[in-house]
Amino acid sequence: MHEDRVARIDWKGRVYYAKLEGQDLALLSGSPIEGFVESGVHVTMEEVRFLPPVPATKLIGIGANFPGEAPISSDPYPSFFVKPPSAFTGHLATVELPHVFRSVVAEGELGVVIRRRCHNLRPEEVQAVILGWTVVNDLSGRDSTLSVVPPAVKKSADGFAPMGPYLSLDPAIRSFRLTTWRNGEVVQRGSTADLRFGVVECLVHISSIMTLEPYDVVALGTPPPKPSLVPGDEVAVEIEGIGRLVN
Repeated sequence: MHEDRVARIDWKGRVYYAKLEGQDLALLSGSPIEGFVESGVHVTMEEVRFLPPVPATKLIGIGANFPGEAPISSDPYPSFFVKPPSAFTGHLATVELPHVFRSVVAEGELGVVIRRRCHNLRPEEVQAVILGWTVVNDLSGRDSTLSVVPPAVKKSADGFAPMGPYLSLDPAIRSFRLTTWRNGEVVQRGSTADLRFGVVECLVHISSIMTLEPYDVVALGTPPPKPSLVPGDEVAVEIEGIGRLVN
């Protein structure tokens, strides 16, 4: 069975993939890479905890990848950074700020999910290594009590990479529209049609430097402006055809 959109969930202490059926979730056996079989078990949204949609070994974020962001480098390659699995969290999870930050900025982004281990990709090989797409909120710490804030501190705190709730398994490279809300107000809009470096360029460059593993996520950058969030705020990122991520 091939499902176009699946969630990864915790139900009664066990991890499952599930597909939407009406207002409920139908549990699946198998995996996004190997394929799924229906289990016949249905659960409600209220019974489950949403997990990051894939068990990635890392998230790679692309910086300054939209027009209007500053500073823009003259380098002909995309810049990137890495977030560890401890930063990953799921839909509806509460993100707790570490003591060194008083606020964060939200960065709604399209995440491309890798299908197989790859290194030194050629442009014509990129489409075949894409498993699908997900929604990412690349949170970045602000208003720090530290005099110097290294990138790893700003980007890699626990919970600073919400993802999900769904993985779209339509791997075709195409444009997506993205919208971010803060407390119900639209604060970001953009389209991946405007990316300075597209999916192919990003994956070719990254894979020339580090190996990409199955389920790794590459977040392709956020459109300006980057809205500020303080404790108590609710942030939602929606990408057409993939889903709406709320934290």
